[in-house]
Amino acid sequence: MKTKKDSDTLKRIIGNIERSREFNKENIDRYNLYRKTVYKCTITDAQSNAFNKLNKPIVEANIIEAHLNRIREQFNKRVPGITVMIQDGIDITEEVIEQRDIIEGHIRQVISEANADGTQQALIQEIASGGFSASKVIAEYKEGPTFSQKIVWKKARETTQVGFDILAREISKKDSEYCYELFTQSKERVEEEYGVKLDDIEFKPLKDGFEWFYKIQDKEVVAIADYYEKQYETVDIVKLSSGEVIEKKEYERREEDRLASSEEENYSMEALPIVRQERKWSKEKIIRYKIIGNTILSEERVEAADVLPYVFFDGNSVALEGNNKNPELMTRPYLYNSLGAQTLYNNIMSSLADQCQNLSNHKYLIAKESISKEYKDHLINPQDHDSLIWQAYDNNVPDKMNPKPEQLMRNAFPPEMLALFQYVPILLQHILGSYDAQAGINETELSGEAILQGRINSSRSGEPVIGNYMISLNRVGEIVVKLIPSVHIDATHLPIINSEGEEKYVPVNGPGQVSLKYNPLSFKIKVEAGPSSEMQKANAVSQITQMSSSLPGFAEFIQEKGLGVAIDNMTIEGASTLKALYKEYVKEKEERVKMMAQNQQAQQDPRVMREESRREEIMLSAEKNNTAAQIDAANLALDQEELSLKKVELLAKMKTEDAYIDLEEEKLHASLAEKVVKNAIDSSTHQHNKDMDHANHQHKLMQTHHRITGRPHFTHE
Repeated sequence: MKTKKDSDTLKRIIGNIERSREFNKENIDRYNLYRKTVYKCTITDAQSNAFNKLNKPIVEANIIEAHLNRIREQFNKRVPGITVMIQDGIDITEEVIEQRDIIEGHIRQVISEANADGTQQALIQEIASGGFSASKVIAEYKEGPTFSQKIVWKKARETTQVGFDILAREISKKDSEYCYELFTQSKERVEEEYGVKLDDIEFKPLKDGFEWFYKIQDKEVVAIADYYEKQYETVDIVKLSSGEVIEKKEYERREEDRLASSEEENYSMEALPIVRQERKWSKEKIIRYKIIGNTILSEERVEAADVLPYVFFDGNSVALEGNNKNPELMTRPYLYNSLGAQTLYNNIMSSLADQCQNLSNHKYLIAKESISKEYKDHLINPQDHDSLIWQAYDNNVPDKMNPKPEQLMRNAFPPEMLALFQYVPILLQHILGSYDAQAGINETELSGEAILQGRINSSRSGEPVIGNYMISLNRVGEIVVKLIPSVHIDATHLPIINSEGEEKYVPVNGPGQVSLKYNPLSFKIKVEAGPSSEMQKANAVSQITQMSSSLPGFAEFIQEKGLGVAIDNMTIEGASTLKALYKEYVKEKEERVKMMAQNQQAQQDPRVMREESRREEIMLSAEKNNTAAQIDAANLALDQEELSLKKVELLAKMKTEDAYIDLEEEKLHASLAEKVVKNAIDSSTHQHNKDMDHANHQHKLMQTHHRITGRPHFTHE
């Protein structure tokens, strides 16, 4: 059931929202008008109706968006310089310095991650085209089923639905007492997430006609107000002898912890810093409400940090005295003064188009009675005919000749209009203060240096916008500093980007590691527009090159000491790698110089010199011994080589003698074989002769027997 407190709270919140929307109504209307002009159509409905009445064609040529894109490009090339400083009165210890470096690196990482999602580009686009924008810095859970949180910076969903305290005067609205954002969700999701029935809620429109419940095509959506408000409570604070300022109850808690730990074995009797000063202080706390219609959906205290999460980004606003002398903040887009030039350009374009549309090849001056009814089309559409036929004689008086048609010269388009058509883009540059890069440069001096300097001078027109952007970005850094101790409590590896642009993960909150449980008031932030524009870098390299060429001493200085500056200003691909290699080179060079210095210093010591002389004598003696040994080894090698040759020669002789012996043995064997064969032949011949002699003897005996007996002798008789 709704209580009186809830009713009063709801009434206060609705009243603040309505006052903020009424206060910013003109700014919101101007925001929508200029963005529609830049991105949709540069001709308003009133101008379109005027063209229709004059029967002029509606022609537009958008010449202002290019200037807007130019300032966006100029801004995107800048890298903000982020510096975290230790507040005055804080003891500068090693831990505090490490905390400062980690905080500074984590702020860079949060901003870099947001820019990777297009946050900076979206903000500067709205600032330049609409005059303002808004973002928020919050702690949200990481993706997936986890309780780990991270700090994120993102642009508000709908810039025109973000509001702040009407009494806030800071550019970033950090002095605002409240802020809010109206965003839409589907009816089904709201009922499921908050457990309410929208049919039971009264949706009373705001004073400006804003509806809480409406349809987008056939989809029912509900507007929810995410409202943050500062509330105050009075607390006692003390300043310690160490310079630290804390709440008195926190000091008392530390003392109780110290006394409670006195019973421990390794108890230290070191007392806490004494209290130097004490006073009352109004402490801020942030209460968050979510409301729709006449119902408060939720109410909670923001535990992450006692700071409003929304940050206002101003373009180039000016404070004026409004009605009834009430203060009025007029937000001004970058293109605020350019609509007149754009309208004039559109009018000239329409007139030129009208001249072209009504252009005809022939114009005649002809009397009424000279017009032939039969050949009337020759006058109306002369481009379709090769000749003009007219009525030469009067029909009523045959002898009377009608006047001959005369051809008229076509009126030229006024040269003043053409000149104005060419001058309007130049006029627009003067209005915006965005000059051509080559303006003021003589044709004979179109060197690279002149063009570069012209580009740098022509980019100054966006400095007010960039300056205000940096102020709001400074507020983003302040919120991150206040969020870190509440978000990163447990031991973790915190992502940072150091001053050299290197991404790292630093272990924190663990044993022996840097603790992030610090007092946010111990640090302050400073964000500046970094001088890292490509044009400025190119100019820096050019100046270094010129001075090095003309001043040899400066060239030597750059070579020895300032080469890192030159590399920092290089925009070539691989510049980061070159920079890392240069660091290694410098380190190696320093080590070499250090070693040379040590050697030089050692050489001047008499003891070292005597030791060095003795060492040289030993080395010389060793070298002589080594030389003699080398000579002996060479002689031995020669002797061994000579012995080897003699051995080879002897072996060759032995082989020759063996061959001779083998030959002689073969001859001997051949001779013996010949003798054996001869003996065998002789033995055979002897036996044959013996047998022949025996046969002859036997024959002679038979012959003798025959002669004696007178009868033949047969062997088998």
